[in-house]
Amino acid sequence: MRTAQTSRPEKDWAAPQWTRGLAALAVLVAGYVAWHWGPLFSGDALIHVIFMENAANGHWFEFNRGIPDASSTSALWTVVGAVLWRLGGVTWTLGGIKLLCVAAWLGNAWLAKLLAQRLGATSSVATLLGLLLLADPSSGINALMGMENAFFSCMVLGAALALVRQVEAETPGLQMTAAAFGLLGLAVATRPEGVVPIGVVGGAWVLWMF
Repeated sequence: MRTAQTSRPEKDWAAPQWTRGLAALAVLVAGYVAWHWGPLFSGDALIHVIFMENAANGHWFEFNRGIPDASSTSALWTVVGAVLWRLGGVTWTLGGIKLLCVAAWLGNAWLAKLLAQRLGATSSVATLLGLLLLADPSSGINALMGMENAFFSCMVLGAALALVRQVEAETPGLQMTAAAFGLLGLAVATRPEGVVPIGVVGGAWVLWMF
């Protein structure tokens, strides 16, 4: 008769005891990034504001009015800022951009957590990944200082999440497909390098379909 054997459980690298310290450190770093750089605007962000002001007054993609300029690489970001300028001038533009940047910065962490869980990570590991993304100064500083990078990455992560949900459903669905490629279209309108995730996500979608 076969009897059950007891063995020492393997050490789980994803156990909360292992992740709590690193998560706490990530929160501290993210908090410092937000406190130190959150109130500031970068020089590139203020250049965008000039494009936004001119666009709001009918001079689209002109840094010096009357002279079209190709130095703005984010069409959608310029449109968003132009709308804010029309609504409330420089106060609404700077305040709205700052709020949008903070929301996108936090949204990236939330989307990364959701995506990691969909791909099989435990809740603690997925949360840790989201916090580590927040703690990354290379993206956090740009995001909090008024640049469009976090806004862009939200689109890309959202598209990837929609694709994963589509694959989980096992049958093609219009809603998730439209969400994925709609977000990728917005990503391209935000940053020209958005063509890269279009190729990756689009290729994965085609492979899954056929």
